[in-house]
Amino acid sequence: MTGAAERTVFLARHGSREDSEDPDWVRSAENPYDPGLSRRGMREARRLGERVSRERVAHLYSSPYLRAVQTVQFCAGALGLPIRVEAGFGEWLNAQWFAHRPRTLPLQRLTGQGYSIDEHYSSVVHPEFPESKGVSILRFGRTVEGVLRETDGGILIVGHGATFEGVTASLLQGRPFDPSADPASLSRLDGRQGSWHLVYSNDTSFIRPSP
Repeated sequence: MTGAAERTVFLARHGSREDSEDPDWVRSAENPYDPGLSRRGMREARRLGERVSRERVAHLYSSPYLRAVQTVQFCAGALGLPIRVEAGFGEWLNAQWFAHRPRTLPLQRLTGQGYSIDEHYSSVVHPEFPESKGVSILRFGRTVEGVLRETDGGILIVGHGATFEGVTASLLQGRPFDPSADPASLSRLDGRQGSWHLVYSNDTSFIRPSP
């Protein structure tokens, strides 16, 4: 692809989950399907915020799951943007992972806990439970197409591994790519004249090891 990009989509995965650091967390969890970030995940998210502060981002979107909202809060602080919580960028609702539709925290509760939520934003897509892998890919595609129609400038989406895979597969329209997405990784797609190009993916070079 030649020439300047007309649109840019940044995709970030949430940082490391609380239950990955503490396997016993789920036993006493109020909402076992919605873990937050571990201490390591918080450090990763802070570094992601530092990384995206150098980018031109006009709109900030997040999956409604707590681990994504906690991650995106660092980006919101770095960019000076409110968080648009978009249900369509949420986790793949795989019946092998979830016995029922996962509950996530209401926007009012997130706002009350200090997260920079845009309370006037309404989700473009509301996924149905359960959904197959193919249906989830279509859902991510409808969602990113919807938010691109409603905005201009660069957007940053913070979600899950499935979010990265689904959005990227939809924009690349069947062209192959590596679906890997490590915690707090950053990827970039540039669009020009209706065609999208994966500039880089699964970048974690900015996450320095802790001393």
